[in-house]
Amino acid sequence: MQIFEFHFNPKKEDKVFESFVFEPENVYEKKVGNLCIAGEITNILSQNHRLLNNLASVIKEGYYRLSPRTSSLGALKKSLQEANRFLEEEEKKGNISWLGNLNIAVVSIKNLDLNFTKTGTIKILLIRKNEIIDIAKEIENKEAESPPLKTFSNIISGKFLLDDKLLILTKEIFDIFLQEGIFSEILSCLEKNKEKKLDKDLRYIFNKHKKDLGEKAGLFLLILQAPAKKTKEISLPQTKPDVVLSSLAQLSKKKISGFKKALTQKIKVSKIIKPKSQKKTKGRVHILSKIKEIFIGLPKNWPKKRIVAFSGIPIKKAIILIFILIATVGIGFYILQIEKQKNIQRIQAILKESQEIAERANLALTENKTQEANLLFQEAWKKISPLAENERVPLNKELVDFKKTLENKLLNLNKIEKIEPQLVFEIKDQGFNPQEILISEKDIYFFEPNAKRIYWLEIKPRKGRFVELKTAPKNASEFQDSLIFLSSNNKIFLLSAPSRIKDLKFPYSEVNIINISTFGRNFYLLDAAKKEIIKFRLEQKPNLEGELWLAQTTEKPSRPKSMAIDGSIWILDEENNIWQYFKGKLKNKLVLNLFPFPKKITRIKTKYSLPYLYLLEPSEKRIIVLDKKGNLLKQFVNEKFDNLRDLSVDTKGTIYALDGKKLYRIPATLYSNSSIF
Repeated sequence: MQIFEFHFNPKKEDKVFESFVFEPENVYEKKVGNLCIAGEITNILSQNHRLLNNLASVIKEGYYRLSPRTSSLGALKKSLQEANRFLEEEEKKGNISWLGNLNIAVVSIKNLDLNFTKTGTIKILLIRKNEIIDIAKEIENKEAESPPLKTFSNIISGKFLLDDKLLILTKEIFDIFLQEGIFSEILSCLEKNKEKKLDKDLRYIFNKHKKDLGEKAGLFLLILQAPAKKTKEISLPQTKPDVVLSSLAQLSKKKISGFKKALTQKIKVSKIIKPKSQKKTKGRVHILSKIKEIFIGLPKNWPKKRIVAFSGIPIKKAIILIFILIATVGIGFYILQIEKQKNIQRIQAILKESQEIAERANLALTENKTQEANLLFQEAWKKISPLAENERVPLNKELVDFKKTLENKLLNLNKIEKIEPQLVFEIKDQGFNPQEILISEKDIYFFEPNAKRIYWLEIKPRKGRFVELKTAPKNASEFQDSLIFLSSNNKIFLLSAPSRIKDLKFPYSEVNIINISTFGRNFYLLDAAKKEIIKFRLEQKPNLEGELWLAQTTEKPSRPKSMAIDGSIWILDEENNIWQYFKGKLKNKLVLNLFPFPKKITRIKTKYSLPYLYLLEPSEKRIIVLDKKGNLLKQFVNEKFDNLRDLSVDTKGTIYALDGKKLYRIPATLYSNSSIF
C-alpha cells in the first residue's frame, strides 16, 4: 500500500485539519493491518486545536489493542466505540463547539479487506476502472437512523481489487476539484503514469491549479492498493495567488457515480455495537456475542428460518436460548434508555445555561444596556445553535423554540430592516457586466474591470451613454469630478484626460494591487500580497514615484480585500474585521458583533463628509451601516438582492446598490436618525 498526502493552506485560522497513517509495528498488529485517519474541524475554537490529534490517538490505541481472535473489522468497531466515549466525555465537560464542525474519515486496510466510516462532509471515493465512486454515500443515508449524539454509528466493509485506489478529501477541496476538472486530470495521470513518477505529476497538477485552489484549505489523500512500500507523506506549501477562478467545469456523470453501481455485491453496512460488561465467563461472552450477531442480522422472513435452525435442538435448550435472547434484548434496551436519559440531562444542562444567559441579557435590556444584551443573546445563541440544528438530539423541539426566541431578540436588537429600495436605472446592454459603481457630484459611472468601456449616467437629466477607453483598466476610483483608472500594467490615467498616461514607480517589485482610493490630490493603492498601502501624488510629471504609507512598526492588516478613505484609511480583511489607520499607524481595529454573524463582507465604503461606514455582504443580501466607532445603525436586507456587486454613497448619504445590472437607491433618512447601541 502506498499513500500520498497533500495539505493545502494548512495555516488557515478558522479551521484545523490533519491526516494520520499508522502501519503495523509487529506481527500481532499485522493481523489488523493499516489504519488511516483524516479530518478537519471548521469554525475552530482555541480549546479544540488538539482535539483531532487526541481523537486519532484514542482510535489508534483502540485499534491496535488486540485479542487473539480480533479481525480488522472487530478492531475498528472497538476503536470507534472508544472514540464515541471520548467525544461524549468532551460533551459532558461542556465542549460542544465541535458538534456539526467535525468532519473525519477512518479507514482500515488489511490485504484486500477494506473497512471504513466517516462523519460530516468529508469525502471517501474509490477509483475503479477509471471511474470515481462515492462509496461513503451509504453512511450518509444511514445517519438518520443512528443513536443520538453518537458520532460514529456505521461501518462499511468491502473488498479491494488490486488496481483500486482510494481518495479522501475534505469538502472544500472536493468542491474545487469538481468545479475545475482536477479529478479528470488525476484520472489521466493515474492511467498513464508509473508510481515512481506519481508524486511529481500530482505536484505538477496542483501547482498548475494554484490560482483555482486559491486560499482553500483542506487535505487530499491518495491510497494505492499495491505491494507494501514505505508510506509517502507529502505537503503542498501554502499559496496566495493573484486571482481565484470560480468557473463551474462539472465532471461528467460517468466519472462520479453512486455507491450502489459498483460495490453492491462487495460492501455491507455494520452497526457499531456497544460492548457488554466484561464481568462474564469466556464461554458465556462467546454465546452472547453469537446471539447478538444472529439478532443484528435478522432477515425479514426470520420466523420460518429460525424455526428450521432450531430443529434438532432439545426443547429445553431452545427455551434457554430464547430466554437468553430476550434477556439480552431487554438489557440492551435498558442500557439504551440509561444512555438516552444521560443525553437528555446533558442537553437540559446546556439549555438551562443558555436560558440563564438570556435572562441576564433581558435584565441588561431593562437597564438600557443594549450592547451588553446583544452580546449575551449572541453567546446564548452560539451555545444552543449546534444542538438545535441536529434533529436527532433529544429535546430538539425545545431547543428549536428557544433558538427562535433568541433569533427574534437578536434580529430586533441588530436593527434588521426589510426594504423595497427604489429602482434608479437598469443597463440593458447584454455585453456589459458592471462590477462597480462610482459616484461624483453629478454623475454615476458603471465600471467593468478589464473592459475597454464604462457606462456614464448623468443624474439630471437622467441620460446615459457608453464611453470607450483606449486601455482596459483593472481598477478605478472617483477623483474630484472625474475618474482615475489603474491599468493591468500599473499605469494611471484620468477619464477627463485619457491620453495623459503616467507610469508608476513602486518602492518594491512584484505588486498585487487590488484596490485604488483617492483623497485630495493623492491616490492610494492597496497591495494584498505585501499588505502595504502605497501613496502617490498626482502631478504633472510623466512618472510618479510611490512611497510606503504604513509605518514599518505598525501592525499590518491580515488578508486585506477592500479599502476606503476619509482622512483615515479603512481596510476590510477576509475575517470581516475593519482596520483603521491614521497617519500611517493603526488607530483602531473593529470586530463586528452583528447578528446574523458576518460570513463574507466584500466591500467597505465611506465619505469624508459623512460619519458612517458602509459594508456590503452579498451572501446575506444585506447592506450594513455603522458609525465610525463600529456601532450599528441599520442593516438593510431585501430578498430580491440576488446578485449584489457593489455599493456607493453620495455626499448626502444616499446609498446606491448595484445588483446585477440594476441600480437601487436607499435614502439617508432611513438610517441617519437611527439610535445607536
